[in-house]
Amino acid sequence: MKILKSLVCVVGILMPLSSLGDGGFAERPGAARYYDLFGYVLGDPPNAAPLTLEDYRVLKAEYARPENRRKKEGESWRSFTLTLVSFDESTAVVGVLTQYRSKAWTWVKRFEIKRTAEADEELGIKRILAERAAAIGGVRYGMSVDEVIALKGQHYRVNHHQAGGSADLLYDDVKVGVRDWHPREKGGRVVSVEKATDEMKEHWKDLPYENERVEHGENAPPRAPADAKKPRR
Repeated sequence: MKILKSLVCVVGILMPLSSLGDGGFAERPGAARYYDLFGYVLGDPPNAAPLTLEDYRVLKAEYARPENRRKKEGESWRSFTLTLVSFDESTAVVGVLTQYRSKAWTWVKRFEIKRTAEADEELGIKRILAERAAAIGGVRYGMSVDEVIALKGQHYRVNHHQAGGSADLLYDDVKVGVRDWHPREKGGRVVSVEKATDEMKEHWKDLPYENERVEHGENAPPRAPADAKKPRR
């Protein structure tokens, strides 16, 4: 299965999607829904080798050991993680990724696992699909950004991520993660939906509301002030 040159968000050994944050799907010609869990992974993904569920469990146990997740390299540390990268109707893809000096993640290995009920349970896919079917504040995973704004208006704060087209929109009741979104153009889709909390609102308080920014004639995409707290992802 050919994998998109995607960005993959990774924070630990096979973390659940709610912890990973962003995730999205794109309709592909001749294929069913393709779920792409992403963040920041540099470089082209390596060819995927087939992996049985039994061998995956061995690999998972290997990367659960602290000595395999963090190793001294020179004056700094190199981190490793095993994570679910993507899945479609028949296949799940997991990747071994590495990070040095807290910079971008890069690929080490990539594996394909045949989806079965047992594999879905092990990988958390059933739970992921259930989470994605839920709506918060009327917003669902997979909606277009235009649909979200038509539904809820422009009274949101926006934080643009390092990856182009990736951002979070914070409404009073929901935080919406989006991908492939450029404010001056059509497009973009919802890749995560999370209930807005008081803690989020406190972290985002220095970012202007989009409707107020537009009313003041500001055309540039909004950015956080240099001294503002970094919003939670």
